[in-house]
Amino acid sequence: MAQGASADRDPVQRELVSALSGETLDWLVDNGVEFSDKVTQGVGSTAYRAHQSMPDANELVSGLKDAAVQKGVTIQYEMPVQSFVTDDQGRVTGVIASQNGQPVEYTAKAVIIASGGFGGSPEMLSKYWGDEYAKMTYAGSPGTTGEMIEEAAKLGAKLTDMDKAAYGSPTVEVSKNMLITAMVLSGGAILTDSTGSRFCNETGDPFDTSKSVVETQEPFVFEIFDQNVADNVYKVSVYQNMGIVEQADTVEELAEKVGLPADTLKATIEQYNAAVESGKDEFGRTIFTQPLTTAPFYCVKVAAGGVMTFGGLTLDDQCRVLKEDGTVIEGLYSAGEATGGYRAYGYVCGDANAHAAVTGKVAGESAAAYAAQ
Repeated sequence: MAQGASADRDPVQRELVSALSGETLDWLVDNGVEFSDKVTQGVGSTAYRAHQSMPDANELVSGLKDAAVQKGVTIQYEMPVQSFVTDDQGRVTGVIASQNGQPVEYTAKAVIIASGGFGGSPEMLSKYWGDEYAKMTYAGSPGTTGEMIEEAAKLGAKLTDMDKAAYGSPTVEVSKNMLITAMVLSGGAILTDSTGSRFCNETGDPFDTSKSVVETQEPFVFEIFDQNVADNVYKVSVYQNMGIVEQADTVEELAEKVGLPADTLKATIEQYNAAVESGKDEFGRTIFTQPLTTAPFYCVKVAAGGVMTFGGLTLDDQCRVLKEDGTVIEGLYSAGEATGGYRAYGYVCGDANAHAAVTGKVAGESAAAYAAQ
């Protein structure tokens, strides 16, 4: 079980991820997805267990897309599905999609819902999480608007954890709503409030860290790091090109640029560096790399925001969608963020991607076997 995971996590999905994540990683590599040779320590974990796709997490999608195209799969873009087609026995036999505003029906022996959660829908966030979360900064895909979850519910699908709400990341950049990868924190960055002081364990459970950011009651906090972190986290150069990173040759100059008290920030960094050397941190941080000593120094203004939702469809061990009575909706499968029962109960870096990859592979294999009957 992943660190921080609750006994309330769905045991079926927990077992799938635990048993199949290794072979799923091999399958991703076999299908052309590239990973770093380094296994790193991600936020929320005390172990070295993070396998970073390269150059970033988008490779998980683009690599598989390329592999699918090479195998002759046709991908239809700009064609959102509106509803499901069923026969007189309730089996799912296809979908109704929209093309240029016109309905198009596709028949299929099996359908997989892999359309994500509902973080991109203020209406669904308000309905299930409340108005506070409907207004939060959202750094996930704008296409995760949840319609397919509710369409499946119309067929009798059981929804799980729809009311489980939390800010998913403590580091969403405030000017462009850009998620700053957690690898910056696990790589050695710290967070300070407007006084220049640290206030949390930056590499603990991201839900807890996000809560600490919200509790500052400030519009943003400051993610501070040095050149060592920048050298080891590829995405930093991307953020620099976007113009969202402040840079300075000294800590004092950086403080002046971003509006922090220079003396306090300098003292905070010195205290953190001492914690790196001793391995003992007043906030309980246990993931350290190197002291923050290598110029230039950097800052990104960040706030807690949403990156995913936690509720969705209920699955069996073949990733078939279940009804309230525990029976399956024949012909309907699901995977990843469209499902419930897993993500709400503790999180370590990469856990959601591992869950999505494993359930996606299982759903695909199960649907193919069903269609071949």
